[in-house]
Amino acid sequence: MENNEILRVENLTIKTKTFELLHDSSFSTNKSQIVLIQGANGSGKTSILKAIMGFHERKVSIDSCKVFYKGELINHNNINEFRKKIAYVEQEDFFTARTPYEYVKQSLLLSRNPNEKIIRSKLKETVASDEEKIVNLFKHFHKESIMFKRFSTPLSGGELRITSLMAAFIRDSDLYILDEPINKLDYKTAAIVGNYISDLSARGASVLVITHCRMFMKSDKAYEIYENTLKKLEKVPLPCRQ
Repeated sequence: MENNEILRVENLTIKTKTFELLHDSSFSTNKSQIVLIQGANGSGKTSILKAIMGFHERKVSIDSCKVFYKGELINHNNINEFRKKIAYVEQEDFFTARTPYEYVKQSLLLSRNPNEKIIRSKLKETVASDEEKIVNLFKHFHKESIMFKRFSTPLSGGELRITSLMAAFIRDSDLYILDEPINKLDYKTAAIVGNYISDLSARGASVLVITHCRMFMKSDKAYEIYENTLKKLEKVPLPCRQ
């Protein structure tokens, strides 16, 4: 393993009951590197994230996959610790808090202590440095207006997506895994997200972006799911794969 390698996935095979989405595919990400995995809708992109995170899907099976984080094989004994250390955004937005501000704060606290009961008791506590960090993040994405909106009131798809992203970005991690990060975002916000991802990489983080569209992303390495294989692209891919 290279000294700067953060994530390595080996021999990943993804199947449904009727066909094989991905066959015996491997890839890796290094420190200070943005890696794109691009593919059409339904090609198995989201299942790659679920395989890395150890999430199970009812209609999809993951065969013969090994995941290494900084050289350590991830298994049922250390998967929860792995999830705590990294930052990830799933394709679908799901919230376990009352407001975007509370959700982002919850993510920050959970990155330090995975005990949800303790976190719930600390949500009402105020730590000046944390409050400033959270508020500055909302300001960076020009989303101060949604900080204290209730999820029970109508928020747009883009507002929900940027909340999920900020909950990941607030974490001080060396690995960010983002599934369709600019989905539902307006042009301006998507551009800010793309620049923020570049900044994360410049600060030393490894960023894995799973997407059908890389319009706002510059990358150091890119793969495309093509005919159930993960093909490394030698040239910059086209902006979108519908």
